[in-house]
Amino acid sequence: MFGSKLATTDGVTGESRTFSDLQSHTGAVAANLVAMGISKGDVLAIFSPNHVDFIVAAVAVARVGATLTMVNPLYTEYELASQMKGSRAKGVIVHRNFIEKATKALQMVGDETGRQPDHLIVLGGTGPEGSVSLDSMKKSDRPILTTVPGVVGDDLCALPYSSGTTGLPKGTMLTHDNIVVNMLQIELSESKFWKPDVPIISPLPMFHIYAYTVLMLQTAMKGIPLVTMSQFDLEKFCSLVEKYKCERAYLVPPICLGLSKHPVIDNYDMSSLEMIMCAAAPLGGDIEAACSKRIGCTVKQGWGMSELSPLGTIVPDDQLKSGSGSIGPLCSNTEAKIVDVETRKPVATGETGEFLIRGPQVMKGYLDAPDKTAECMEDGWFATGDIARADEDGYLYIVDRLKELIKFKGFQVAPAELEDVLSSHDCVADAVVIPVEDESAGQLPRAYVVIRDGASISATVLSDWVATRVAPHKRLRGGIVFTTEIPKTASGKILRRQVLEMDRAK
Repeated sequence: MFGSKLATTDGVTGESRTFSDLQSHTGAVAANLVAMGISKGDVLAIFSPNHVDFIVAAVAVARVGATLTMVNPLYTEYELASQMKGSRAKGVIVHRNFIEKATKALQMVGDETGRQPDHLIVLGGTGPEGSVSLDSMKKSDRPILTTVPGVVGDDLCALPYSSGTTGLPKGTMLTHDNIVVNMLQIELSESKFWKPDVPIISPLPMFHIYAYTVLMLQTAMKGIPLVTMSQFDLEKFCSLVEKYKCERAYLVPPICLGLSKHPVIDNYDMSSLEMIMCAAAPLGGDIEAACSKRIGCTVKQGWGMSELSPLGTIVPDDQLKSGSGSIGPLCSNTEAKIVDVETRKPVATGETGEFLIRGPQVMKGYLDAPDKTAECMEDGWFATGDIARADEDGYLYIVDRLKELIKFKGFQVAPAELEDVLSSHDCVADAVVIPVEDESAGQLPRAYVVIRDGASISATVLSDWVATRVAPHKRLRGGIVFTTEIPKTASGKILRRQVLEMDRAK
């Protein structure tokens, strides 16, 4: 439909794909997946930074009725193995730079389950014996150009992992209907304002549901060029805005903070930028206004979650409240209510409470965790765990988080996951992880640790040990504090609020 027009380019490597490339490559890869035995109900993981063939892999997997579970490329082999085991992935599509991690993870899954996943597909190059390169799968005499028969809207399409409102990461079951409906909602609120043939720029990671749906899939559907980055650097980002004359950028709060303060901005012509949309974590009204003034463009916000495919609210171009800090009104065909945290009764306009949402983009549930699904669903309403208020115009504002999640530069950090890692160390008797506010990152994880009797270890050694087992955004950048006791209820539940109060008092 869009032919030889530029579809996507990596501003770092210079690799590009046209829409014709995407069409032919996706059809061929889909046919080769079927030939490999991948079919409806199967799961494949993708473990890669942003790449111009990421969308080819994603759409091909969906087209054959399989499910894609997206894995943060910064994960360790332990974390990759955990997600592959939890999702029962039959294989992994891995970037050539991460083959060693993926090979180790496959072996770990095999050791734990008794069967190693079957497929190692290498993106952007070739791999070891027994692997298949994605490049070699781009040719087929019988390409699959439409979704295979038997796939229906309620089938799973994507399986991003999210900590939800609390606890360990869980597989978020997003159906074809969830994602297609959310793309239509995005069209009504956002992409209808995109200009034909004017490139959109976003360095956001495609494994994250924000970039996956709102950018990667939406630009392909609209025929809009997407300038992505396989590795983020603020100066490079500015140079790409200048080079491609981008008018819209999709960012997260730490990048907006950089744009509002970093001196390198003055070295580049950013005058083409007309609109910045910020999401993935709350952006304060002050930073929103400072970024807008520095760049000379409008800065607005949206809000979503993996569980919402992801978009729930956004400020449309023609309904701006610039500098307000609002996440906007609801997307179309979406309902919300704000309830008292204790009574669960709706609060008055302007008052704060937990934000509940209902709409066709809400996930099917958490994989193999009906109890966790039930915990966040209240009579058909999804309890987001965010504390919000609404003004008289229906614009929403996130003011706090009821949930325990820590947001580091827009990435979720589950305290329970870090607590499990810490507790697995021989020297640790107990641990709790809390957020520490940070202007640049939003929040940093800080651990309070009880050392076993007779054991001895320094905070630096323990922190470095944790760093080898988790992705960089989960590292204990807020430090480790040794204590003699972690406050808990009689049933053993950590009294995290008491730890937070104790930490703030210090």
